[in-house]
Amino acid sequence: MANRRLDKTRKRRKSKQRRSKSRKSRRERASQFKYTEARKYIKNFSDHKLSDNEVILLGRGLKFSPLPKSVKSTNALLIDFKELARKMRCRYLFGNFSSDKQIHPFYQNTNFDPKYCGNNAIENYIFATQMEISKLTKGKQCHNMSKTDRMALISLSMNKNIVIKKADKSNMIVIMNKENYMEEGLRQLQDDKHYVPIENHSTEHIIEKIIEKINTMYNDGSIDSTTYKYLVDMKRTGPGKLYLLPKIHKLQQDDFDKYVGRKALLNHHLIPSRPIISQCNSPTMKIGRFIDNFLVPLVQKQETYLKDTKDFINKIEGITLPPKTMLVSYDVTSMYTNMTFGELLEAVERAIPSEHKTDTLPMPPREDITYLLKILLENNEFQFGKQYYKQVIGAAMGAVPSPEICDLRMYEILKCIIERYPYRNSILLHYRYRDDGFMVFACSHEQIKLFFEIANAEHEYLKFTYNTSRKQR
Repeated sequence: MANRRLDKTRKRRKSKQRRSKSRKSRRERASQFKYTEARKYIKNFSDHKLSDNEVILLGRGLKFSPLPKSVKSTNALLIDFKELARKMRCRYLFGNFSSDKQIHPFYQNTNFDPKYCGNNAIENYIFATQMEISKLTKGKQCHNMSKTDRMALISLSMNKNIVIKKADKSNMIVIMNKENYMEEGLRQLQDDKHYVPIENHSTEHIIEKIIEKINTMYNDGSIDSTTYKYLVDMKRTGPGKLYLLPKIHKLQQDDFDKYVGRKALLNHHLIPSRPIISQCNSPTMKIGRFIDNFLVPLVQKQETYLKDTKDFINKIEGITLPPKTMLVSYDVTSMYTNMTFGELLEAVERAIPSEHKTDTLPMPPREDITYLLKILLENNEFQFGKQYYKQVIGAAMGAVPSPEICDLRMYEILKCIIERYPYRNSILLHYRYRDDGFMVFACSHEQIKLFFEIANAEHEYLKFTYNTSRKQR
């Protein structure tokens, strides 16, 4: 009996060990799979060697939001229900809101919180629900990060020698040495044609100019009270911030193998990057949104306008082309930063009709729009590191109305190029999204080459690069 009992105990122990080993094996396989998948979306150009856990954490994406270690669920529910109660009281006091009615584009929530609405049924419901929520007991909390993930997050956040950025034109995550990141930014800012260093920003002076103009427009009846309240509210303003998005699509696979983990090469061959000037909480942010509200409908009326990739597919999928046509894609090099303030202002002024109304707001007079736009373009001050700079040519990538401003001018330039092109009748199709275009020609390679020779001679700074299909249809 003793031997039989001992055999059963051994069998149970071995079975338990097998199950434990099987679970460990499954966890290891799952971890390896996560590592392999995450590695596809990460490019490390820094000296820091990423651990497996850091790779898995970065593979979740830069928009991943970790939950806090402790969440007071009852308090969180009470806060959310308090907001629901506020909306219920407001709905009762101010009547039903029609879903057909369009909300003012510059309406700011007042956060009005009535403490009592006068309806006993609503008030009793609010009180009873709050009492029930306060009686709830805390359940088991589920976290979206493991202990190893949190250790990896702490490790990355405490490493001050690296910079983690999203790649330009892809979903890749790029890790760079901070030293190389700063050097690339300073290299671009040394171009005195586009940027000049300034001793200090003039935020207060810019705000004074904007508010003075907004007051004049409000007194003249060009803007309503809601728009006025939105534009003059400039609390916590400061200069813009410049950051870089690495252009890893400009690098070939050989370059990846050559650069990754080799600081000696990176010191001489910096990763090309796109400069973005974020104007969040800057003095010109709100007037930029105001201007953009009226320029978007003008851009959408262009014959070559494309909204996005889906719009492009919808437009070309039903088109039947004749034989021997050539497909051409082109790119305008640094379109945003290579247009002067004067030509951008003139293009916007020509594009604005004398009488124009949007779905929600009447457009202010043309001279008011161009005056605000001039303030926005000429006062683009920003900070990089500890130094302040000012952009002296071009529209800032990062400003809200920049795409529309440049689109209006680019549309005029392309019209002039096509008018000068002797074989303009051979252009069967032409669509454009910002600085990328798609054309269909019914002509030879030499005639296509002539088109882009004319295009590259049209503007002092803007240059076109293009690719043709290898096969004729």
